[in-house]
Amino acid sequence: MAKVVTSGELMIRLQPYNYERFVQADHLEFSFGGGEANVAVSLANYGLDAAFVTKLPAHAIGQAAVNSLRRYGVDTSKIVRGGDRVGIYFNEKGASQRGSVCIYDRAHSAFDNGWSAMLYDVKSGEYCFSKKYELHIIDRVGGGDSFGGGLIYSLLTGKDTQAAVEFAVAASALKHSVEGDYNMVTVSEVEKLAGGDGSGRIQR
Repeated sequence: MAKVVTSGELMIRLQPYNYERFVQADHLEFSFGGGEANVAVSLANYGLDAAFVTKLPAHAIGQAAVNSLRRYGVDTSKIVRGGDRVGIYFNEKGASQRGSVCIYDRAHSAFDNGWSAMLYDVKSGEYCFSKKYELHIIDRVGGGDSFGGGLIYSLLTGKDTQAAVEFAVAASALKHSVEGDYNMVTVSEVEKLAGGDGSGRIQR
């Protein structure tokens, strides 16, 4: 059976009890979450061999984060330990016409701003590693989604494994410079970065 590896930032989730608003709350629930970790837990629950790769501090809170994955059978053996803090997000659950609110506190978390990926081709047994980008992050939300969108586009348009992972990582790197969830970049912008032009100069 194939092994699935996901990679991303595992964060502390702090949330008022029940449906209280932030301004009402004097106690917060404590748990862990993050898109890629959530996927790993789902796959482990479905009986697949799932691993999660991230970086977490070596202190007790970092260990609690690791333990939160282990309890569901996720392989944590490749998690790197180091850094000073675990990223946090504050979640206020919505009700009826009031939407949920999510506030992120991720600056200087142990999950550094270097961005790269590895893609494994099951058919050929080939491992392809992308270039690494050092990011100045404007908005981290949607980074993993933009990688997925870039990878799907690459594979559907016939790119080989190396070109596919380079396109997906470049798309995701650009998303970190865009406010909001949606990745508002074009194919030509992604291909320019993937091709090595990350100058950020004015386009004429």
